Amino acid sequence: MATVSEHDKVRGGEYTPDRVSGKSVWRLTFKSIGDERCATELAPLLVEQTCAVLDLSCNAIGSAGAGIICDALASHPTIEQVDISANQIGNDGAAHFATLVSRNERIVDLDLH
Repeated sequence: MATVSEHDKVRGGEYTPDRVSGKSVWRLTFKSIGDERCATELAPLLVEQTCAVLDLSCNAIGSAGAGIICDALASHPTIEQVDISANQIGNDGAAHFATLVSRNERIVDLDLH
């Protein structure tokens, strides 16, 4: 069972096992992260090396934030799914994610819509 760290309580992230798949999920939806807070919000994920699903949908993330996310996930050992939908990553951000999936073969599900 996933634990809730002090970072989770402060930032409002939700780290839970998915009810269907049982995979560990880090949900940061509707948090208005933007590009500026991407690195800060991803910090616990980089420590938590068992997370399989990252949901960053609906956060006003642009192409700069997409680059930060992709750099952070490039060598993450367990991430399989990333949801970056309903953000403003544009073509440059999409290119960052294309590079990410070529660098980290564990990522098999990517939602950009």
